[in-house]
Amino acid sequence: MKGFNLSHAICRNYNIEFWIFCHGQKIESDINQTKNPEDISVLFFFATDCPITQKYMSRVKEIVSEYSSEQISFTAYFPSPLDKKKLKTFRKEYNVSKSLEFIFDKDQHITEKLNAMVTPEVFVVNSNSVVVYSGAIDNWFYELGRYRLETNEHYLKEALSSLRNGEAPVLQRTEAIGCVIQREIEKPSQHHHE
Repeated sequence: MKGFNLSHAICRNYNIEFWIFCHGQKIESDINQTKNPEDISVLFFFATDCPITQKYMSRVKEIVSEYSSEQISFTAYFPSPLDKKKLKTFRKEYNVSKSLEFIFDKDQHITEKLNAMVTPEVFVVNSNSVVVYSGAIDNWFYELGRYRLETNEHYLKEALSSLRNGEAPVLQRTEAIGCVIQREIEKPSQHHHE
């Protein structure tokens, strides 16, 4: 079909297939096919060596504890190269419960399709597989290395509370401040053209 460009990614972690499209468009996922109409997926992007991710872990644990339920699931994607041992160490060091699933986004399929740029960054997906909020967890950091003593905007919490009440989040997008996600370099083609 001329003019039709379907870009899809397949993530085979835990036998989960995702077809992910950008902001405001559908995310076709076999995860959501078995969920209730109220179900919400919260997708974080973290890097174990990012100081901002590290600083946010207590806040993330608080949010997961407060909002985790049968209707709201939490997953943390790690787009940087690392091994299972580093993920285990990170979970143990920050005492992160199993309510926050850790997945290594080995080929950065999910990172690319959601266009995650920094860590930490969060995407909230509703039961219709639509990204309804993306960006910062809150307004604690306002630029790299600079943060407020008190957070007064709780973007993720507000989005989840709205969704829990059957309403759309007031804010749909904020700018996440964090460590830049290094993109995988494409391997050169082994075909030679003359």
